[in-house]
Order: sequence, then C-alpha cells, then structure tokens
Amino acid sequence: MRTIRVEVSETCFDVAGVTPAVTRESELMLYALLGIPAVVVGFVLLTLGPLGWFLAAFLGIAALGITSLRGDDEKSADGPERVNCPHCGSRTAADDACEYCGEPLE
Repeated sequence: MRTIRVEVSETCFDVAGVTPAVTRESELMLYALLGIPAVVVGFVLLTLGPLGWFLAAFLGIAALGITSLRGDDEKSADGPERVNCPHCGSRTAADDACEYCGEPLE
C-alpha cells in the first residue's frame, strides 16, 4: 500500500487519516526532549569512573547501532532521483534533459 501525504495547515496526515506525520518542529522538540536528558545521563555516567565509562560507551554504541538499523535518514525518502545539470548547475530530475535549460543530461 502506498502512502500519500497531504499537507494541511503545516501538519501532514496519512491518507488513512489516523495519525499525523511528524513535522520538522515536532521532530526538533523530540530531539531536545530526549537529547538533553541523554547528555545529562552521559555526564553522570562519566563521573562514576571506569564502570560509568563502560556503561556510557555501551549505551552510546547501542544508540548508534539502533539508529543505523532504523534507516530513517533523509536519503531514504521517496521521490525521483535528482542530479545536477552539467550545463547550468541546477538540481533537476534524472531524465533525458534538464528541466531548466533543456540541455541533455549526460
């Protein structure tokens, strides 16, 4: 099933209409609400000595591993492949010709 997003007053909803998608502002707020306590816990762990150092390193590596497994980065967003035109330098869809200057893409 393909998901279509409709933007209504800066809030994106699924076509199914049940849950709103995350906006950029709410994503930043989520990072702040989770990031600040994580930094505080990290500093507390680092003050505990070798055991805290081990726990901080373990939790940091685990967080990085979970993030890499999720694969929710910007590169995985759906959409057409885009390239830079070698003639005018504009960002355009990877078709036969540039949308802006009309020159063929190589």
